[in-house]
Amino acid sequence: MAEFINEHPVLKTMVRVGLLPAVVISTIVVNTTQAQKIAIIGLVALVSVALAVWITKQRGRDPEYTP
Repeated sequence: MAEFINEHPVLKTMVRVGLLPAVVISTIVVNTTQAQKIAIIGLVALVSVALAVWITKQRGRDPEYTP
């Protein structure tokens, strides 16, 4: 399977992008303290809530929006 992916540059890029979140999460888990992990989780939660509120407000402003 690795040979097939290696022979197709577009597929190679897609696999790398797809694996990036797993690499980032594992790096955070291995290389941070407990306090840093809590801070990162809190920041991600805060950004997620802010994004959800922003999206909700945007949908309310656009009368043409139909999900």
